[in-house]
Amino acid sequence: MHPARVTHLNVEYSLRHLAQNVEVFEWRGSDRIALSFSVRVRYSPHCYSEVAAGPPFPEGCYIIRGLGKARLFSPERHAYSLHLPAFIGELFRKPATSVSLTREANWSIYRMAMNPPLRPNHRYYLFFRVKVAEPRRGGNRYRLDLYVESAYQRGQGVKVVRHFPFGTVAERIAKGIRI
Repeated sequence: MHPARVTHLNVEYSLRHLAQNVEVFEWRGSDRIALSFSVRVRYSPHCYSEVAAGPPFPEGCYIIRGLGKARLFSPERHAYSLHLPAFIGELFRKPATSVSLTREANWSIYRMAMNPPLRPNHRYYLFFRVKVAEPRRGGNRYRLDLYVESAYQRGQGVKVVRHFPFGTVAERIAKGIRI
């Protein structure tokens, strides 16, 4: 869980937009039968922080510890993170949206335009994992967990293995079908 607010270099930032939530969507499965999904969405602190170069850290920095290397709050990443709930929500509103399986076995999508503007020749990438949240209890209803591991701009593309519609990813993971 994230704190509701953090103070970094005497500026207060809200993290309420990254609160855990549940989204639902329907998908016509590979056998054309309607499937219903309830998905818990969570966000990593990596969405608003970066690996810290210190210590020592400047006085008043917001430091996140306990995730391996210490991470420093990033106002730039935070500004972009304000868009994350809408980007993730779009996957549920349009489950035919293509997502890419990366070589690191997580999923990615990207945006080419952002506010604030991205650096030249950069894209904003979101990296996430999807897993079964609880065993299926019959019927065509499934509960999944989507964890946004990281989101940031980068100039290099991401090496991917294959692409699927998000709904197909949800269906295959829910049914235990290898991707």
